[in-house]
Amino acid sequence: MRKFFLAAAVFALAACSQKTEAPAPVETPEPIGVSTAHELPSVGFSPTGIDFWTHPNVAFNALIIVAGADGIVSYNMEDGVEVSRVPGVNAHGAAVSYLGLGPTARGLLVSYDTEAEAFKVYAIDNVTRNFQPELGEIPVRGNVRSFCFGRAAGESSPSLFIVQKGELTSYDFGIEAENVKVSNMQSFTAPADATDCTVDPLTGEAIVVTQAGALYRFASEGAPSAITTLANVKPAGIGMIASASEGENGEAAFGAHVFLLGGETGAVAVIDAPSGKVAGAASFAATDEIDAEGAPGVLGVSGANLGGLYRNGAVAVTFGSEAPALRLIPANGVANALGIETGDPIEPRGTLPEAEDDSLLIRTDFNLE
Repeated sequence: MRKFFLAAAVFALAACSQKTEAPAPVETPEPIGVSTAHELPSVGFSPTGIDFWTHPNVAFNALIIVAGADGIVSYNMEDGVEVSRVPGVNAHGAAVSYLGLGPTARGLLVSYDTEAEAFKVYAIDNVTRNFQPELGEIPVRGNVRSFCFGRAAGESSPSLFIVQKGELTSYDFGIEAENVKVSNMQSFTAPADATDCTVDPLTGEAIVVTQAGALYRFASEGAPSAITTLANVKPAGIGMIASASEGENGEAAFGAHVFLLGGETGAVAVIDAPSGKVAGAASFAATDEIDAEGAPGVLGVSGANLGGLYRNGAVAVTFGSEAPALRLIPANGVANALGIETGDPIEPRGTLPEAEDDSLLIRTDFNLE
């Protein structure tokens, strides 16, 4: 039987009507070429979204997930072999997050079915890696420009953010009686030309980009805060990578960068999320085996350990229109080219809290009476 989401009894509706001025535009430096590491020669349809699913314990068995008008397909990260498919869905966009913490966390894929005018949610089996039957849907009428799905580090449940004209709507995901549910719908006033969004892996907040290249951060309360504006980028996709390292005092230090695809150039601009400083831009450089031809399409970004060259994450972009190729460059290749200091990947599945030191010790002074 098809399962539908359980609607929450109470919805929190908050509209932020305050306006935030975008900062003065900043020129993006000329892109630095980074050698394309791998390519899926053709995904068979025009992609509308790319994301990644991480394996519970074998990094290189992660999945690249591609959505398009002919359905949703996943490919093995190590060799590009197809793993699973959802046919017959006019899928706009693909976004992955997790319910729960650690290896047993439940991977969820969200995509917008443009014909049904609803967000469809699928689980990904941790053992077979196959898409499971549809878990449910969220009907959303009107022009859905884009969406993003994710959670803050340490949180056990994600949120879905939906970008429509002048509005950003969010839903919190949870689980009840083995069924996925949504609750706590919130609505925020967004710039009229907002086109896309990504979820900050450190805070769980949405970062929205506009047609003019302006970036805004949306917290749960108050007006959005401006991050920066890129003068010479026509945004075609957005993503984020965060990492952790040891600070000067031995405490954890975190970094987060926004990756923004230029729809005309295919270069990916990288922006430091806290400061708004533009770190530079990277382009997909040709190799002896992989060319650099084709118009850019969609962007996929992950900062997770995906194995091998992609132990610090990956940046994927599709190129071409009739038979699009999906090209991959390692995230650490971009960081090295732009001189960005990075730390260890933040596990998107989250980590289980450590047990108390003596939680498994057997007391030897216990006397049975």
